[in-house]
Amino acid sequence: MFRANSHFLFVAQGSTGDILPPLAIAQDLHQRGHDVSFVTHSHFRDLIQRHGVEFIDLHDDDHYQMLHGPDYWDAGKALEQNARFLTDNLKQQYELVARHADPARTVAVASVNGMGVRIAHEKLGIPMISSHICPFLLRSVETPSDMPVHNLVGLFRRWDPTGLGNRIYFRVADLLYYRPLYEKPVNRLRAELGLPPVARVFHRWIQSPQLIVGLFPKWFVEPYPADWPAHTVLTDFPMEDDRDGAAISAGLNDFLSAGAPPIVFSPGTGMAHASDFFAHAVEACARLGRRGLLLTRFAELVPEKLPEFMHHELYVPFSKILPRAAALVSHGGIGSVSQALAAGIPQLLVPMNFDQPDNARRLIEFGVARKVNWKATDGREMARHLEFLLQSAEVQENCRRLQKRFPNENSVKRASDVMEQFAERAHAGRATEAMTVSP
Repeated sequence: MFRANSHFLFVAQGSTGDILPPLAIAQDLHQRGHDVSFVTHSHFRDLIQRHGVEFIDLHDDDHYQMLHGPDYWDAGKALEQNARFLTDNLKQQYELVARHADPARTVAVASVNGMGVRIAHEKLGIPMISSHICPFLLRSVETPSDMPVHNLVGLFRRWDPTGLGNRIYFRVADLLYYRPLYEKPVNRLRAELGLPPVARVFHRWIQSPQLIVGLFPKWFVEPYPADWPAHTVLTDFPMEDDRDGAAISAGLNDFLSAGAPPIVFSPGTGMAHASDFFAHAVEACARLGRRGLLLTRFAELVPEKLPEFMHHELYVPFSKILPRAAALVSHGGIGSVSQALAAGIPQLLVPMNFDQPDNARRLIEFGVARKVNWKATDGREMARHLEFLLQSAEVQENCRRLQKRFPNENSVKRASDVMEQFAERAHAGRATEAMTVSP
């Protein structure tokens, strides 16, 4: 058994779906006896502390509020917004790592939103793990993820098995988009610190050169991308949704007990501009003669007077509600789709941006989902797709088949094991630039 004397420093930005998976691992490592700190937005202070983990404030409330703006979720406008979100606090991230990390016992854990952590790894020698909640965050030329904007990779994947088109596409994207938006801010900070400039930051540099942990199973990315870095280890979906922190209300329990399993509608915890989505949800349920549950913290988005067959809740952990649901209609975030897969229910996806189009494509190929256009859909179209998903015997069988792939044991344990093994080797002086761990 590994001697528990390491310090794990997690750095995470984003919405609740971005914070909960690494937080589950952080909590597990803390329970194993490690010192664990978590750097994130002020908004999540109570959540982090409730999990027994030390909270370190990133002091970027303005950037957290950016998540709720309409441009951030518009695939055509989000690139610049996201660049600001990831680069404005580069120096702040770096300084927090420098202040709280000890190279002799600290391991830093971050996703692509931790570019300041990546620089600290180089400058200060802090061992680093890149930890990603979805395959979209790992670039592949051979089997690329779907892109939210100008999805040429989808065409090249079907028409160009050599990968030449994708190599050209990524080089052009790196030159025209990523270089001015990401590469220049990164290199400004690197110059201040006396580090040489880097190119194509999103191609390979952004990933830890020591260990990459994918928090999703191998079956979710078949065929496995052969050009992913060799020091990549896949574990499983963490399945953390703050189950112990939120109870089912009496009103929801009464609603669930009063009739057939409802269709659950959720556009994501960060979506503050979804009034049309919920209006379409009510219409779709009316057309189908089905009951529906609307989930959003932004109550003003929900129609003022809901019919008896509809119910609204601010938040309910998916692990508590989806096993009692008929289907899920969501934005397609990785946390939402994995919970629905585990519950064995079909999904109608309304992807907007980031990993959502890629997750939707994978679920459609698995035969458990359909998708509609966020801006163009309406209640009639939602109802048509839901009717197919709910009545198709093939879809139902595919849902049951994938549900059986979810492990019975704690899915967080494997990720913690991998990070512990890495820490043991790193701090025993056996770290190499590309460190592997046992499968």
